[in-house]
Order: sequence, then C-alpha cells, then structure tokens
Amino acid sequence: MKHIQFSAALKSHVLKIYGTIGDFWSNLDEENIEKQIESYKTGDQVDLRINSSGGSVFAGYFMYNLLRKSKANITTYIDGRCCSMASYVMLAGSKIIMAANAKIMIHNPSGPSTGDAETLLSTAKLLSSMEDDLVAGYKTRMTNHSENDIREMMRKTTWFSAEQALEAGLIDEITGALQIAACADDQYQGNMDTSGIPERLMNLVDGSHMPPVTAQNNLFDSYVQEVKALEQEINQRKNQRKRHNEEIEALNNHPAIKEHIENEQRIYKMLGVQN
Repeated sequence: MKHIQFSAALKSHVLKIYGTIGDFWSNLDEENIEKQIESYKTGDQVDLRINSSGGSVFAGYFMYNLLRKSKANITTYIDGRCCSMASYVMLAGSKIIMAANAKIMIHNPSGPSTGDAETLLSTAKLLSSMEDDLVAGYKTRMTNHSENDIREMMRKTTWFSAEQALEAGLIDEITGALQIAACADDQYQGNMDTSGIPERLMNLVDGSHMPPVTAQNNLFDSYVQEVKALEQEINQRKNQRKRHNEEIEALNNHPAIKEHIENEQRIYKMLGVQN
C-alpha cells in the first residue's frame, strides 16, 4: 500500500501515517519513510495525515527530523487517533488541524528490558532521556504549560479531545468530524475469536442486514439485561460460598466438634500415628 501521493504540477504531497510507526508491513519503517520524504523540495506543500497508535521512538525521531529537514510547508491533519510517538511526529507540521472526533494521547516512553542491574539502569536512563525529548517537543506548542505540567500529563497518560487539544495549544484548528465506525469486516473475521460473542450479535456484522434503529436498541437493551442477570448470578454464588465457609468455620468452632477433634488427636498420639 502506497503512503504518498505526488503531483509534479502542484508540487503537493500526501504522507499518510496510518499504522504503526516503524512497521515494515505498513511501509512506515525508516527506509520506506526516507524514500517518500526525499522527493520533497523546499516550498512543496505536504499534507501529513495521521491515524496511528504510535510505535518506535527512534523511527519517530527519524521521521520527524526528515520532515523538518525537507523545508517543505507541512500541514498535519489528525484524522483519527494520534497517540504516543505519533503525537511527536505531528509536531513536524507548522500547522496542525484536528478532526472534531479525533483524539491525541501523550504518555511516558516505555520498553522491555532484561539483564543485570547495569543494563536496567542504562535502559532507565535512555527512557528518561527520551522523556526529556518529548517534553521539549510538546513544550514548543504548549507554551502556557510548564515542563513539570507536561511531565505530569505524560506520567498519567493524558487523552485530549479536539477542544482540549486546541485549548492546550497542541493544535491550531478543528475541522469537521470524520465518519468513523466500529466494525468487524471480512479482513479481520478470519483472525477473530468469536466464540464468546452471541450469535445474534455476530449476525449484525454485515451492515446490509442491520435491523432498524429501534430493533438495534431493543437488542442492546436485551443484551444489557443478560449481562446484569449474569452479574447477579455471580454475586449470588459468591454469597453462597461465603455462607458455606461461615458454616464450616462455625462447625469447626463448635464445642462438641472441637472436643471430638482433640480426642482423636490424643488417640493418634497414643498410637504413635501422625494425622
């Protein structure tokens, strides 16, 4: 799948970051990104369109640096989610426009590490350095927030709606909401484990067979009732188990039972038997 569209006459480009940054299969690895960006000339118009959950920090650095180095006029469009490292790449745009129903997420960098104490300390220092880089990047736009404020937002993992992002200074403009849908189409059904999904809900996957809105609402209400009934049954079983345990404890503490157990233990001791 190509992620660049080019018009020689208009000298305009579209770079789509639709997928995981650094992922070869999405053509978003360093090599493919370099091939796409190297054709940009000073003054060219680049529409950087983002719908990504993030990805490799180093690949994100590389992408950001190449875009800035190109000297092109870059406008970032946030078409859906712009999370983690994608929210740093978006800063390459001199203007950032966000769909009304899109979301931005910032958080601290993370990564796996194994080895001795020195190795773990080295990884921690690297992650701390990456955090400093990201804070500095966000600070170029979030001028009304201190670095400590931004670090706290990242530490907690902060999601921004379009209005919140505009208020924070992360974006410049909000555009109309893009049409989105939650779906499970043929591309994914083959890899999906649908064993726990009620058959009547699976029948709704094909949009052409969707029932009227009223029927959909009734189906949803019915499913909610089933979930509530299941929760009630689970709570009842928990209470029954609790009462059962209390009854066993009460029996064990009954004087007659305690005396019987003590007598058994004395007999075992006399016989030299360990129980």
